[in-house]
Amino acid sequence: MNTVVKNIKDLNSSERNEIVNFLIWCFSENPDYKNSVYSNPDLDSCVLLHQGKELVGHVGITRRKIIQNDKPYVIAGIGDVAIKPELRHSGLGIQIMNELNKVLKSQDYDVGILFCHPKLHDFYAKSGWYKKEVGKVFAERKGVLEDQRLTYLLPLKLDKTDMDVWNSEDIAIGIGNWWKCFSR
Repeated sequence: MNTVVKNIKDLNSSERNEIVNFLIWCFSENPDYKNSVYSNPDLDSCVLLHQGKELVGHVGITRRKIIQNDKPYVIAGIGDVAIKPELRHSGLGIQIMNELNKVLKSQDYDVGILFCHPKLHDFYAKSGWYKKEVGKVFAERKGVLEDQRLTYLLPLKLDKTDMDVWNSEDIAIGIGNWWKCFSR
C-alpha cells in the first residue's frame, strides 16, 4: 500500500475521473452523492491510498479560513473518507487517517474538523480525533445556518485557550454544507 497527497488543481482529467468514480461507487447507498462529489470550490487536496495501481482509499481536505472571536483560523475540513468496500475493517482506514493527520500537521492548518455518523465514533477516536462535546458547528446553506451534527476535531496548532473555544463554543464554518455525504 502506498499513499500520495494530491492538490486538486493539479489532478489531470483521468485522475479526477478515477477519484470521482471511486467515491460514487464507495457511497453508492446515497443516490444524491453523485450530484455533489468534488463540487466544493474549497476542496484543496486529497490523500489517496493505492494497492499497486488500484485506488483503494481517499480522504478529501477542504481549506477554509474563518474568524472566531476576532481571531482567524485556517481549518482543514475532512470529507469523503472512503475505503474500497471489500477492504473495509482491514486497518486501511486507520492507515489513511494516520497519513492524513501527518499531512495536516505538516501544513498551515490550525485545526482539523470532520462530521460523521455516530456509528463511526470509534473509528475517528482511534484515528486521534476528539468529539466536540459542547457547542455546535454551523455552515451556511442558502442563507440558513445548518447544524453540522456530530463533530470531531484534530487540534493542530491550537493553544489551550483556542482549544477551549473550539471545544465549547458554537462555531460558524462558512458557506456550504459539509454534512450531506454523511446523511445515510
